[in-house]
Amino acid sequence: IAGYADMVRMDIGDPAHPVNEHITIIKATTETMTNLVEDLLRLERIRTSPLELREQTDMGSLVKVLIVNSRPFAKPKNINFVTDIQLEGAPRIVADPVLIRQSMENVISNAFKYTPQGGTITVRAHFDSEKFHFSVEDNGIGISKEHQSYVFESFYRVEQARYKEKGSGLCLSLVKNVIARHDGEVW
Repeated sequence: IAGYADMVRMDIGDPAHPVNEHITIIKATTETMTNLVEDLLRLERIRTSPLELREQTDMGSLVKVLIVNSRPFAKPKNINFVTDIQLEGAPRIVADPVLIRQSMENVISNAFKYTPQGGTITVRAHFDSEKFHFSVEDNGIGISKEHQSYVFESFYRVEQARYKEKGSGLCLSLVKNVIARHDGEVW
C-alpha cells in the first residue's frame, strides 16, 4: 500500500496537487498498521518463544546505557530528567538483556510521551538480596485508580481523548510479558 501510494505521488508529480493530502493520510495509516502488526508479532514471540539469550547481565551497565540514550528526549520538552541509580556492586542477573532493555525503554518512553513541557521524570534503580528494582516516576497527567490495574493489558488505553499521543495499547503489555518471562513483577 505504501509503495503504491509513493508511485501515485510520483505519477502526479505536482506537490501542490490535492491528491497528495490523501496520499499522506494513506502513508500515515499504513505506518500505523505496520507498527501495530510488528508489536503484535513481538508480543506473541515474547509470550510463546523460549528465552534463548539468557545470559549473565550487568544491570548497572545496562541501566547506564539506557540513561545515556534517554537523556536527549528530555531536551525538546525541557523535561528535568533525574536519576537515582544505586547499582554499584550489583550482582549480574540471568536475563535476556535486549528484552529487558527494551522493556525499560518502553516505560521511559511512556513517561516522556505523557509528561508535559517542563515536567520531571525520575528513574531509579537499585538491588537488594533478592531482586533488581527499576522504577520510573513522572508528573504527567497520571492514570486514575480504577484504570491502573488494566494498563498492562493488551490494547488497553485510558480515556483516549485526554491524550495527545496515540498508541496501540501494547507498549506496557510488552513490558509485562517480558518481565513475567523473567519471573519478575511489574506494577
